Amino acid sequence: LVPSEYATIESAVDAAAYGDVVLLAAGIYSPTRTINPQGKPVTVRGAVAGAGEPTTIIDGGGVMRVLQCTGGEGATTVFENLVIQNGYSSGDGGGMYNYPSSPTITNCTFANNSATSSGGGMFNVSSSPTLTDCTFTSNSADFGGGMANYNGSSPTLTDCTFESNSANN
Repeated sequence: LVPSEYATIESAVDAAAYGDVVLLAAGIYSPTRTINPQGKPVTVRGAVAGAGEPTTIIDGGGVMRVLQCTGGEGATTVFENLVIQNGYSSGDGGGMYNYPSSPTITNCTFANNSATSSGGGMFNVSSSPTLTDCTFTSNSADFGGGMANYNGSSPTLTDCTFESNSANN
């Protein structure tokens, strides 16, 4: 439980064992480093309001990438009920970066994230995440403002919305 048992999301994810669920209370969290499950099949679950909209916000402050999966995470690594906002990368994937990983992402909003290269909201390389009921809004990058997919990436998107994202190319 964050913040009652662990002060930060990063410390809770680091301490989580395989199969654990990290529960985040409603509120705004400003991590000090990118959240990375490091190959562990864990669930990071935020709170929701009465209509099911996420009330847990992870804010990169415009200075850092918010999430990344770079340890071969599969479908049993889950992110749900989160707003991932104001992430930044001087390369790829301001909101989330996946290589070579294919996590499950449900009921998440990627908003106002940016990358100087590709995938303002999400960047996938050699990755095929599964996204359900996600929204990508007002993300920006040079290529793929909302999402960019490279090297055979083939994400599965169900009931996802892309709106007001921008790319220079």
